[in-house]
Amino acid sequence: CGAGNNAGGALALLRHARFSGLADLVAILGRDEPGEAAAIQLATLRALGLPLLSWSAQREACLAAIDRAALLVDGIAGTGLDGPLRGVLAEFAIAANDRAKAARRPVAAIDLPSGLHDHFRGGPLVEATWTLCIEPLKSALYVPAHRSACGEILPVGGVFPAWAERRAEARLLEESDLGSLLLPDAPDRHKGTRGRLAVFAGSIGSTGAACLASRAGLASGAGLAALFASPETLPILSSRL
Repeated sequence: CGAGNNAGGALALLRHARFSGLADLVAILGRDEPGEAAAIQLATLRALGLPLLSWSAQREACLAAIDRAALLVDGIAGTGLDGPLRGVLAEFAIAANDRAKAARRPVAAIDLPSGLHDHFRGGPLVEATWTLCIEPLKSALYVPAHRSACGEILPVGGVFPAWAERRAEARLLEESDLGSLLLPDAPDRHKGTRGRLAVFAGSIGSTGAACLASRAGLASGAGLAALFASPETLPILSSRL
């Protein structure tokens, strides 16, 4: 855990695990001064007698706990992060990541793998086996460059009201959505009545995207597709389309 709301979520999960009968539980604290949400949960865990380890003061004990764990829960940082993980938290995340991979331990990230956020441009990033993302789902999880670090994305509903998801600026298309996006067809329609598509694409050495986009436009139901490309690419594109 770090010190913010994400740590509070991870510690709450630990509390639920204890109430469910699991006994061998340990919290490793990356920051010795937790925020309000984390502090409330820590007070409960102390009352339950759960071991609480400090990354800065008990480094070897923390590493030993990571090595023997059957499951690691990542609550180092969440959506409130601005920029890369730094300082103690970066060191903590890297060590936990490396030890988990070396021991082949699964990692469950709370909301987001620590280090990831909407404006992620690099830096330490926890690699999760599962991401337990509180709905509405975060668009950062689906960016191809770091999608693999999120593992299997498991939505957690019932935390925020239903209207919160309707305010989201992004939508994830599933295969089941595609049928409803196509216009209804009729047997008497022809290429002149099925709509026209203009594709502006292609450059020397990069003509593949122009071909794919043009073919995909026709495959999606457009009656006519026109490809607008630079003169030097026309011979290449003409031979392929």
